[in-house]
Amino acid sequence: PRFGALAEAARPNARTANTFLRGCLRHGDWRAADWCVEAMEGWGLEADANGRAYVCATHAAALRPAAARAALRGFDEAEPLVRVARAHALLGDAAAAVAVADEALALPTSEAAAGRAGLRDDARRAASNDAFRAHRAAEARRDAELVREAAKRASASATLAALAKVVVCDHLRDPAATVDALKRAFGLEEVAYRAAREALGAGASRADRKRVGRRVRDALAAVAARRAGALDVRALVAPGAATAHVELGCGDGEWAAARAGDRPDEAWLCCEWRHDRAAAVVGRAALSRLANLGVARGAALPLVAALGAASVDRVYANFPEPPAQTGAVDGDFDGRHMLDGPCLHAVAKALRPGGALTVVTDNEWYACLLYTSDAADEGLGVDLGGRRII
Repeated sequence: PRFGALAEAARPNARTANTFLRGCLRHGDWRAADWCVEAMEGWGLEADANGRAYVCATHAAALRPAAARAALRGFDEAEPLVRVARAHALLGDAAAAVAVADEALALPTSEAAAGRAGLRDDARRAASNDAFRAHRAAEARRDAELVREAAKRASASATLAALAKVVVCDHLRDPAATVDALKRAFGLEEVAYRAAREALGAGASRADRKRVGRRVRDALAAVAARRAGALDVRALVAPGAATAHVELGCGDGEWAAARAGDRPDEAWLCCEWRHDRAAAVVGRAALSRLANLGVARGAALPLVAALGAASVDRVYANFPEPPAQTGAVDGDFDGRHMLDGPCLHAVAKALRPGGALTVVTDNEWYACLLYTSDAADEGLGVDLGGRRII
């Protein structure tokens, strides 16, 4: 009360809540998302379609499909429904996955973005917004069809195998903390339980069912055991693979998944700091049965710094975010970015002799910064040691 009008001005609004919920999604914290939704009632707010979609996606990434669906509260749209369907499929519940995917496909395209509005939905931007939403609706329908078909052969066992290849960059040296993070944000424990039930089969005896708990504990211990020692891409993802490849900033993993599917003799590890996108990579690996695809959730530098020396054949970065430029004509820049000096140094150490870092960008200034010897060896303080930037 002593702050008067300032206190009222500082009261959270819908934009504040949605910013927080978007952060929950990016960091995989469904508990914080639920807290925010509850707190909004005390602020006199109700989650809008955007906020509900964020909460839905956060729960779906943690393989909590019932909570994800409940978060929508009747504001059903194709994209969040696809997330719910995918979560059901990854838990091995084909019937529920198909049913929710069919709901998404049954939505009229014109209503796929009903109730969703941006802060600047004025007449000047209406055409652009409509085109973007139509594109998103078409993508959601395509994904719904893919999930519907994949669900028919999906299993919790395949999801457990994919989760066993997840690296948590905040806990690279701590297997127990990694398992806790996978249980909390990726649904590992529920997946292990369902995989154990799948292994027993419908005709399991009561004595067999009592051993489910032991099977779950064994599965979790096996996940932790794979994190012991130095990080080796081939040993973690695909033992016996001929080559090891890492993609930094992989997004939802579409490109790496396509490469892994075409080249089963290669081990692929994606790195993505956004939790929802890393969870999408797990979904691709499990539903497409890609035994040679893993994902690292977190920043690129800790991952590449933990890789064994001369253990990786190729590193890729497709359209990385450039650093912020000051506007100076001499190429000065400020701000943090992924492919900075420490990261390039760690990449060079991890690459085998003759290996390469391939960077795809549409920013000419950034390409020159990375490619020229002055930028790579002097400006960023990196000795590439015979490795190449392509």
